[in-house]
Amino acid sequence: MSTVLQTINALESLNIKEMAISAIEKNLQDMVTLNQAQLYEGKATSGKRFRRYAGRQYADVKNQMNPRPGLGNPDLYLTGNFYRAIFAELEGDNIIMDSTDEKSGLLQSKYDGNSPGQLSADGEGSNIFGLTRENWELFRDKCREDFCKEFEKRTGLIFKF
Repeated sequence: MSTVLQTINALESLNIKEMAISAIEKNLQDMVTLNQAQLYEGKATSGKRFRRYAGRQYADVKNQMNPRPGLGNPDLYLTGNFYRAIFAELEGDNIIMDSTDEKSGLLQSKYDGNSPGQLSADGEGSNIFGLTRENWELFRDKCREDFCKEFEKRTGLIFKF
């Protein structure tokens, strides 16, 4: 058990921003996984559907491959290369999401009204890269959990919600 002075010293030595960044970085792959899952459901970051396929024949083929989004609703998945190349990284105070796949620019120009990789914490930005409100909450909660664990480890104080 820590003394009051030891607890105060532990609190003074904390770098809260560093701890928050660490928690976010630790969970960036989870963010990618959540993004891939919502795309496979045919959901844009807004939670709405992408613009429907123009051709019925292609829509039928895609629906046979993945019926989850519903007939005519894109999931941006054909070979899986685009999904496998999706990444998220911290750049300063921003999270950048994109895909290194060669089709990324084409898909963004077709389905996105924003700059490649644009992402903001309020959920506004890219239609492809980012998280729906529900997935933002899951991601935020996971980051909070990791932050609190690290805080408790460094200070001995326990968070109660």
